[in-house]
Amino acid sequence: MLSKATEREDFLGMDTVELFKLLKINWRRIVVGIIIFFLMPLIFDYGLKIYYGESPTERLKVELTDMYKELTQLPGAVLVSDGRSLKHGEGSMYYNFSTERSTQEVLDYYDQELKKKGWVFKDVDIGKEWGEPTGMKSIRYTRGKYLARIYYDETKQEDKTTYSIFLSFYRTINY
Repeated sequence: MLSKATEREDFLGMDTVELFKLLKINWRRIVVGIIIFFLMPLIFDYGLKIYYGESPTERLKVELTDMYKELTQLPGAVLVSDGRSLKHGEGSMYYNFSTERSTQEVLDYYDQELKKKGWVFKDVDIGKEWGEPTGMKSIRYTRGKYLARIYYDETKQEDKTTYSIFLSFYRTINY
């Protein structure tokens, strides 16, 4: 049988009562930290909404939607899905399409369409996973602090071409 002193000591040599008190203080700090972590973005966004009259995230959603609507979509292309990831006035919106046309026809069409709308060709980005090419590529265009990407799969051997249009804005990234 262990003595009372040995029973009450943990692996740090600390009395369990002292350890509990220490953890209790740390748990309070952790809970307060978590609450602040989740509330600050809401308070920040609300404060900007009051200052500017609208939320930066809502404003960006409208801007990216307008940029998408000003593009004339490829005739015959079918919108398969769309989505967005917007937070604190940054993020992106995407639109996935399917068409009977070849990948090259899709790329040529959007190259002309984006350039007509003031977008400037930047480069071709090759998708990689673990350092190996995946077959996915994107052609990147910029317009001010905005980025447009046309994603496509170069390895597809099907009758239909699928592609995605991404429109993005991030304050901290220089395209």
